[in-house]
Amino acid sequence: MNNTLHRLIDGIIIALEREIIPHVDDAYARGQAFAVMDLLRNMRSRLEWSRDITLAEVGLQEAALARVDELCRAQAERPPAWKPSAAAASTLSTHELEQRRDRLETEVCNMLKWLAEHRAALDPVVAHAVEATLAGYMRDAVKRELALTANPLFAEISRGANA
Repeated sequence: MNNTLHRLIDGIIIALEREIIPHVDDAYARGQAFAVMDLLRNMRSRLEWSRDITLAEVGLQEAALARVDELCRAQAERPPAWKPSAAAASTLSTHELEQRRDRLETEVCNMLKWLAEHRAALDPVVAHAVEATLAGYMRDAVKRELALTANPLFAEISRGANA
């Protein structure tokens, strides 16, 4: 499940304040670290996750859940009921969209748990298709995350200086 952007910013501020600044001896570098904290505190209330990215995440989740629902329709053992929301995702505020994304992620997790607990009662072909659908969703979600993530600066991080 995703953290809220505000919680992530708070975590960065806490790390700077408790773990980084106390170990910085250079006055200029300490001042710069305090400036970053100040900047983060001032930006915190003005930032939100990208609406387009969140909308795409919700689309992937809803497609996967709808496919699982369709696959299990004729089964005696059925997963927890999934009902698509009445409101189209595109009409929601970014905050509401984030809440939907988080709720849907919980539903995907519940589907995985249900599959593990009821697999023996399902037609093996259906069980495999459900598993493939959920694994495909997770694979696509990870690919999207990786495409959005900048390459890490491992050399700089390990040495504490520019490579």
